[in-house]
Amino acid sequence: MLNNQLIRLLVVVNLLAVAVFIFQWRADKVNALSSSNKDRVGLLHKSIRLVSETRRDAAVTRKSGDVAGATQLVRSGNLAESVSDPITDDPVCIMLGPYFSLSNARSAADSAGLDDDWIGSEDFTDDKVDYRVYIAPASSIEEAYRTFKLLRSNSIDSFVMTDGELARGISLGVFSNRESAERFRRQSSLIVYNPVVAPISRIQRSHWLKLEHKDRNILYKIADKIIAQSLPDKISVRPVCH
Repeated sequence: MLNNQLIRLLVVVNLLAVAVFIFQWRADKVNALSSSNKDRVGLLHKSIRLVSETRRDAAVTRKSGDVAGATQLVRSGNLAESVSDPITDDPVCIMLGPYFSLSNARSAADSAGLDDDWIGSEDFTDDKVDYRVYIAPASSIEEAYRTFKLLRSNSIDSFVMTDGELARGISLGVFSNRESAERFRRQSSLIVYNPVVAPISRIQRSHWLKLEHKDRNILYKIADKIIAQSLPDKISVRPVCH
C-alpha cells in the first residue's frame, strides 16, 4: 500500500516538473518572439527613415537640377548669372543682335575683346517697299551704255544694271514713296523714252555677334557686358546651339 502511494507521488511530482518545464519553455519562446519583433520593427523604421531621406535628398537634387536646366538666357534684361553646372562638353552658343550698323557691331565686339571674326551678317527683307524708276532692258549692253551716256550728259544720275531680270536696264533712282518716283519719272520722260516705276523689296543688312564658350557663367558675363554697352541698339539673344 505504501509503495502504491509512493509511486503516485512520484508520478505527480514528475508531471509537475514537466508542466513547469513546458511553461518555462513557452515563456522563453514568447520573449524571444517579442524581442525578434521589436528588432524587426526597429529595422523597418530605420529602413523607412533611410528611404524617406534618400527620396528627399533625390528630390532636392532633382529640383536643383531642374532650376539649373530651366535657367533663362534673359532675366530682367540681363543674362542669368549663376548655373549649378556651368561646364559643358560642347560649347554653348548664343547670338547677340541685331546691329543695323556695322560700326556699332564692331564697337560691341571690341568692348568684349573680340575681333571682326566674331561678327556675322545677314540680309533680310523689310515689310516696307521702295520704288525704282528705270528704263527697260536694252537689246544689247552697247545700247544700254549709249542711253546711259545720254542721261549722264543731261546730269541724270543713273547706272546700268547687270544682274537679274533687269540686266541691261538702267536704274534712274530709288525712292521711298510712289509719289516722288512718279514725279521723277515724268521729268525724265522728257529726255528718255518711257521710263517705268516698279516697287522693289527693301533689303537691309543686320549684324550679329556669335559667342561660344564651354563655361556658361563666363559666356553670360561677356554677353551681359556687351548688352549693357549696346545702347541705343535693342539687343536680343538667339540661342544657336545647346
